Amino acid sequence: MFFGVPNDGLDIASFIPIVGDGPNRFFIESLGQNNSQVLKVQRRRFYEAFNFEDSSEIYCFYETCESKTAQKDENGKWSMTGETKVLVTMTSATHCRPWEDTQDHVCPIPRDHSNIVRFSANDNDYETVLPILQGMVERAAHCQERRTMRMRQEGKKVQGWAWVGPGESITPEARDRIRPKFSARDQKAKKLLNMLYTCPYSDRKDRNSERVPGTCEWFTKHPLFQNWNQAQSSSLLWVSADPGCGKSVLAKYLVDDVLPKKSERTTCYFFFKDDFPDQKSATSAICAILRQLFRVKQHLLRDWILDKVDTDGDKFTQSFNDLWSTLTTIAAEEDAGEIVCILDALDECWDNDRSLLIQAVGRFYSASTNKSKLKFLLTSRPYDHMRREFWELDNRLPTIHLSGEGEVEVEKISREINLVIKDRVEKVGKKRSLRPDERTFLQEQLTIIPHRTYLWVTLTLDVIESIAGFTKGNVRRSIREIPQTVDDAYNRILDRSPDKEKAKKLLHIVTAAKRPLSVAEMSLAMAIEESHKSFKDVEEELEPEERFRVTLRDLCGLFVVIVDTKIYLIHQTAKEFLVRNDSLASLKDPSRLNAQYSPLKWKHSLQPGDSNKILAERCIWYLTSDFVETGPWVLLDYSVHNWAAHFREANILSKEVIVESARNLCETGSKPYRAWSAIYESNAYGFPISASSLTIASYFGLDAVVKPLLETGKVDVDSKDKYGRTPLSWAAYNGHEAVAKLLLETGK
Repeated sequence: MFFGVPNDGLDIASFIPIVGDGPNRFFIESLGQNNSQVLKVQRRRFYEAFNFEDSSEIYCFYETCESKTAQKDENGKWSMTGETKVLVTMTSATHCRPWEDTQDHVCPIPRDHSNIVRFSANDNDYETVLPILQGMVERAAHCQERRTMRMRQEGKKVQGWAWVGPGESITPEARDRIRPKFSARDQKAKKLLNMLYTCPYSDRKDRNSERVPGTCEWFTKHPLFQNWNQAQSSSLLWVSADPGCGKSVLAKYLVDDVLPKKSERTTCYFFFKDDFPDQKSATSAICAILRQLFRVKQHLLRDWILDKVDTDGDKFTQSFNDLWSTLTTIAAEEDAGEIVCILDALDECWDNDRSLLIQAVGRFYSASTNKSKLKFLLTSRPYDHMRREFWELDNRLPTIHLSGEGEVEVEKISREINLVIKDRVEKVGKKRSLRPDERTFLQEQLTIIPHRTYLWVTLTLDVIESIAGFTKGNVRRSIREIPQTVDDAYNRILDRSPDKEKAKKLLHIVTAAKRPLSVAEMSLAMAIEESHKSFKDVEEELEPEERFRVTLRDLCGLFVVIVDTKIYLIHQTAKEFLVRNDSLASLKDPSRLNAQYSPLKWKHSLQPGDSNKILAERCIWYLTSDFVETGPWVLLDYSVHNWAAHFREANILSKEVIVESARNLCETGSKPYRAWSAIYESNAYGFPISASSLTIASYFGLDAVVKPLLETGKVDVDSKDKYGRTPLSWAAYNGHEAVAKLLLETGK
């Protein structure tokens, strides 16, 4: 039984000032919420030891109340009087195995962290724990009985516990009650749910803002939505809107508050995002939908589906057609009930995947034999090519445009945007201590602007909020120069950065990152340089996490946001504004040729290759330093798993300085290689073992490393690893064409 154990770290922000830079700092950092390598290794070892299903069970309890944190009083003494926080979240406190991720095994206790295990005999919270504790004691006795009998059969001496004979202290009824619960079928079901968990879909939904009360109501009252919502058969609704009109906020509101209200309905969702690969995949979307469906309605996990665990393995979750067929077949079952699927931002799905998904949806809804209650609500930008892809539906695709169709709808939307303006003005007013008349003036000035969007309101108020000397005159002058477009607002926000070079480096990192970086990870990534070899070298440049949050805001304003300690761009349009499309990134790109004359200096100012190079350098500098052994470890996990991808996507030339460091990381006998590869191979499938440096470089597709290695003439092109595979075999297997070509050109 685990009570508030920080399996995935805890909030250490208030502890860092107490330990300062003393020897305990590394220990505190190792318990942080920022991908601690210490905790990652601990979790891996735990699962290696206990990842089997017998009569053993694990129960986890998590706090739901905030704990007071430490702060210095006026006399300079530390006391627990600081702001309150939940120190160990439910996610972190959950230490169960995949098949135990249920309400029976993960239980809330309405206490803070300090009091989570302090019970009196008549405590109501103890009543939650006591039956579980009693059951574990009974089952422990049964386990001891089996262990003792086995030892006696093997002729071993039994020590410690007295032998419990059959029927002596455990009755037949108790024996039936504590018999191992997990059948082979249960194991398959839990394995399948594990396989379907391809991305943190709930976290990706919750990164979107909550709606302002009173907004989104025109949509829920729209006849097309009500027809779709109340339909007794399969139905489809497409919701389109220009960028910044609130599609994702609406989708989140529907999922969380509107659609789950019918008990016989199962609501599933997936939010596409262009930021990260696992959010751009149609297979990830259907995996997420199936997982949500099977967790709510476990009876739908038919045997023929579970058999796929044995027959298809991981290939099942990689096949869109198999996943889609499973969903539609299950939806047609009589006991499936109504299944509602929300797919947000379909335009941010990979092109080929989106075509597959749209064609599948189109065929499903055009089929005359369709008797299920499978409903889809899709949101996207109003691209004509997407509507054309629904050709099988002819003109039967009901569509709601969030910008409104007709004066009545436009007026309703305008009133809801005014609610957002009022809400934001109140927040700005409190922050800047504005008088009631000043708040009214600001609100009136914003509401008279035509063609507003939710995103425009947010960005514009961020610009206004930052003006020096918040007077009516200054506000009036700012309103006159108010950004007319979202691009104008983005440029204005970044243009006021006090350190534009530092802001640009930060944005390079945010846009190229393979997953959202935490505040602590970003702080170290911004501080580290090639010359830093130990914590002592970097500590003078490293900002504490809480202070770095302020730095982020100062450098980039509202362009970047922090959600649950992770850093994101405020909106998909922010990335489109900053990053030049690869297909346009040539000398003939007009935006590049005219950049020096454009008033939007920041637009398309980042090239993906440059961004990846900046991140590749920082990952490689980290892994070739002493940080891996001494800390700080906050950037270890990210560097280990992503250095090679960033290096490959940076288009680095073989003569650049960073190549030698990358080559050192591929040198299988080197200290840096042993350090990072031990972590990487524990989480990777099919990583080369007992391989040459050329094999490692070929496996990752690092042609800038492979080329100089071949030029030395001292490497064996046909060297074989533990699996008997050559560098060419790995390069071809992973699709690294440039490396395969270099190897073939040797003629060996």
